[in-house]
Amino acid sequence: MTVTPGQDRRDLVATVAVKLKDGREVSRQVTSFKGTPERPLARAELQEKFLLLTKHLGRDKMAPLFDRLQGIENEKTLDWLNV
Repeated sequence: MTVTPGQDRRDLVATVAVKLKDGREVSRQVTSFKGTPERPLARAELQEKFLLLTKHLGRDKMAPLFDRLQGIENEKTLDWLNV
């Protein structure tokens, strides 16, 4: 995904381009896709994506972290986030 200069970063646009065997290229731009505010991920989908992106850190460590992050507004401090 790229942001065009001058484009508002809140306006997400994804362009998918496919080059056919005969050399033609077909493309389509979409602004509403899974994971955008208009089509948010369900909790299970978000957890699956989080665990996929953090798999190198270990599922046994990341699954509890995901749950804790889901309730971050209830945390008194963020000291537990070793960032």
